[in-house]
Amino acid sequence: MFSLITDFEGFCKGNIIEGGASLANDIVNIEVANLINAFSSGGLQIDFVQASSSVAFVCPNYMPTTIDGTGFSQTPGNNQVLLIGCFDSQLLRNLLTLKFKPNMDYAAKIRLIFKLRSIGKGALKNVQDNMFALVPADTVQPGIFDPELELVFSSGWPRTNLSRLPCVGVVTVFNLETGDFQALNLDFLPHCQ
Repeated sequence: MFSLITDFEGFCKGNIIEGGASLANDIVNIEVANLINAFSSGGLQIDFVQASSSVAFVCPNYMPTTIDGTGFSQTPGNNQVLLIGCFDSQLLRNLLTLKFKPNMDYAAKIRLIFKLRSIGKGALKNVQDNMFALVPADTVQPGIFDPELELVFSSGWPRTNLSRLPCVGVVTVFNLETGDFQALNLDFLPHCQ
């Protein structure tokens, strides 16, 4: 809020940079899913993913996360999911809007301190978290419709959206027994309540 009051133009530029970076990441992830599916044989089909209280988005560590579909292995460890999330667009925003001037006023100095703190926090978060994850299924059980199966991930999936904005991520399911795979795009949230 302080930045909005003391530097409205800089705040707006930052929003444009962050939104543009997030949108670019989303477009890349959509193309990644299309490219993966171009090489798929079609032997594995995903009907829906339940990774939140609805099927509309993915929450980190939602328990249990499930995938319904066909073409899965009966052996849980042979079914794995590759998650491709999003980079921290706020970190990019803060880096690209840094301003160092020799004669800064008090408000500019405070904004600079907050940006440097935010960059430090973002860098630490990016070290602790990762925008990629490979997660094996814990169990395989009958799905909602016959002959579907359901992959169950008891602890859910780790956080792969490093941004503070929702983003389009990629969920790719692999059957290591048959070599089949399929990718789809889902909305990844950075955190859920």
